[in-house]
Amino acid sequence: MRNIIVLYLALCSSLVWAQEVDENTKVESSKFTGVHFQPIDTVSSFLKKITVKGEARLAGIYRSMDVSYGDQVEPDKNLAFQDYPTGGAGSGNGSAVPLINLNILMNPTPDFSVDLGYALGHNFLGTTDSSTRSAVVRSNLNFTGKLSTTYGLYKIRAGGGVLWTSLSPMTISQNEFQNDGFDRLPWDWYTKSFQKYNSIYEGTASLGSEVFGNEAFQGVDFQGSGLPGGFGFIAMYGRTARSVDASKAREAYPSYVSAGRIDNSIGNAIVGVNYYGQMSDTSASNVVIGHEIIDSVNTPIIGTVADNRQIITADIRYNLDGIELYTEFGAGKVNNPSVLNHNKWSPGVLVTCNVPDTKFGLPIKAKIYNIDHEFVSNVSTVMNSNNGAPNNGVNQDPNYRTTVFINTLQEVGQITNNRRGLSLSTGKKVGKFKLELGYAMSQEIENIYNVITFQHRSNAFSRSRFTPWVQAAGPYKRVKNMFRRTFEFIEITDEDPDYLKGFTQLDFTIKYKLRVARRNMVVRNFSNYGSVQDKLSAAPVFSDKAFLRTFYNQTLVMYELGKKVSVLAMFEFERNRANDRTELSGYNRKALDQYSEGYGFGIDYDFSEFAGLYFRHRWMRHEDINFVKDKFIGQESTVELKVFF
Repeated sequence: MRNIIVLYLALCSSLVWAQEVDENTKVESSKFTGVHFQPIDTVSSFLKKITVKGEARLAGIYRSMDVSYGDQVEPDKNLAFQDYPTGGAGSGNGSAVPLINLNILMNPTPDFSVDLGYALGHNFLGTTDSSTRSAVVRSNLNFTGKLSTTYGLYKIRAGGGVLWTSLSPMTISQNEFQNDGFDRLPWDWYTKSFQKYNSIYEGTASLGSEVFGNEAFQGVDFQGSGLPGGFGFIAMYGRTARSVDASKAREAYPSYVSAGRIDNSIGNAIVGVNYYGQMSDTSASNVVIGHEIIDSVNTPIIGTVADNRQIITADIRYNLDGIELYTEFGAGKVNNPSVLNHNKWSPGVLVTCNVPDTKFGLPIKAKIYNIDHEFVSNVSTVMNSNNGAPNNGVNQDPNYRTTVFINTLQEVGQITNNRRGLSLSTGKKVGKFKLELGYAMSQEIENIYNVITFQHRSNAFSRSRFTPWVQAAGPYKRVKNMFRRTFEFIEITDEDPDYLKGFTQLDFTIKYKLRVARRNMVVRNFSNYGSVQDKLSAAPVFSDKAFLRTFYNQTLVMYELGKKVSVLAMFEFERNRANDRTELSGYNRKALDQYSEGYGFGIDYDFSEFAGLYFRHRWMRHEDINFVKDKFIGQESTVELKVFF
C-alpha cells in the first residue's frame, strides 16, 4: 500500500523550471532545476480519493453428536472457528468467508480506479490435523479503467482478484438456491437484524449472496456500451472457479475460459448473442482414450485428451407494457470421450415471463425450458446432470464433482439439462397474511442414468459439514455435500427402463405479521412436496407408484424484542420415502424411509450501527428405519461477531 501511494505521489510531481530574465533584452530563458513534489494539498486531494471499507467476521461453532456418521471428518465433540471446512487455508481456501476482508479503492482520475484487497483466511477446525490450524493472508490487485468518448463508454477490468460477472442465464450466471432464514449466512449484509426478518415478510429479502446472479471470474474483461447504432459488448478471457482445480492447473494446461456478448437495443427489446467456451488439454489418470491387448488382456489406454465445452446462444429481452419477457435459445457441445454424444451440438431453449400483479391481480413468474444433455455450463443457472462434464474438467475426482446433479428433483424455479419442463410461482396478500405458491413439472429428455438425486433441506448446513465437498459420503456412500447444502442419490433397479422419468414439485408459504407487546413479530411457514415417477405427471404423486416422495416443512418465528435485540425460533421436519423399484436395504429388503427434524432458537444483538453479535443453537435428528446405519443425533451452537467498517 505504501509503495502504491509513493508511486502515485511521484507521478503527481512536477518538473520545476527556473525562469531567468535578461534585463537588457527582456528575453526569458528556462533552466531545469529538478523534480519536486506538488504542495501538500495535492496529497490531501489524493487521500480524499481513497475509500477503505471491509468487514471482520469471527464465527465459532461447537457441535456435540450423540450418534454420528462413521466418516465424519471432525470429532463428535468439536469446536471450530471456520464455519465451512475447506481442507486448507491457502489461496482460495478459507477465503470465501475470511476472518478479515479489507478493500481499498483508489480513483486517481475519474476514469481510472485501482482496487486493492486483503483477506485473512484461516482453517481452524479444532481437529488434530495440523493442516486445520493454519492461516494465510491473501491479497489481490484489480485495475479498472474507463474511457468515455462520443463513440461510447469503454471499461476494462483486470487483476488477480475476483471479477464478478454474468453474460446470460444459460452461459455465465449463477444458480438459484433457496437459503434458510434461520441460519446466518456469511455474506449477510443487514446491519439491523429485524430489518432482514421484515424483508422476509415483505418478500424483498434476497437470501443469496450480494453477488447473486454473477459468477466468479479471474482474468480480464473488456466492456463497451452506447456504441454507434446502440451496440454494446463484453469480452472475457481467464478462468472461473469451475473451469479447473487450482491443484491440477499444471496438469490441465492450457486451460482457459473465453466468453463474450454482443447486444443492441431495438425499441423496448434488447437482443444479444452470447458465446461461452471452456478449453483445456487434460492429462487425466481416470480418462480412458482407447484399449490395447497386452498379454491377452484388454488394457485401457490413459492419456492426454481434449476437454472442451462450447455454448452459443441468442437472447431477446422485451418489455410489453410492464410484462417482462426473456427468451434464450442456442446450442452447446462437450468434446471429451466421456460424454454420451461426443462433440455433437445439442439444443437448449429457455423462456421466462414476469407479470406484475397490476395485470391480473396476481404476480406471476413463469419459466419454460428444453435443454439437452450435452448443453453444459457449470457456471450458469442450468444445473448439470452430465456426469462426463463435471466442474474442473473431466479429470475431476468423482468424489468432488460438486456441480453434477444426476436426475435431480430440483427446487421450484431451477432448471437443469437433459430436461424439459416449466415452473410457476405467484402470491397474494390477504390482510396481514401473505400466501405464496410455487409449482414445477418436468421430464427427462433421455433416460441415461438410473439414479435420482434429492435435497436434504432439514439441517442442511450442519449435515454438509460432516464430510464437506465429498460426493459419496455417509454410511451407504450416497450423500452429496456441497457448500452449505446436502443431497442424496438413490438407484432405480428396473432392469429394462423404457420410460422417461417425471419430476413434480409444489411449494406453499404462509407469512403473517403482527404486534406482540407493541413489538413486531413475523411468522413464516414453508412447505414443499415433490415426487419422481416413471412418467410426466402434472400433479405430485402421493402413492408408492412414485420412485421417490419428499416432504419438508419449516416454521420460523422472528420477534423484535427491542430496538437492538431480535429473537427467533425454528422447527422443521423432513420425510423421504422410496418404493420397491429402488435400491433395497440389506437389513429387511425394504426401500429408503427417512425422517429428519431440527429445532432451535437464536438471538441477534446489534450493539452498534455497524456491528452485531449473533447466536444460534440447533438440535438435530435423522434416521432411516430401513437403512439402519443412516442415523445421527446431535446439537450445534454458533456464535458470530460481525463488524462492518
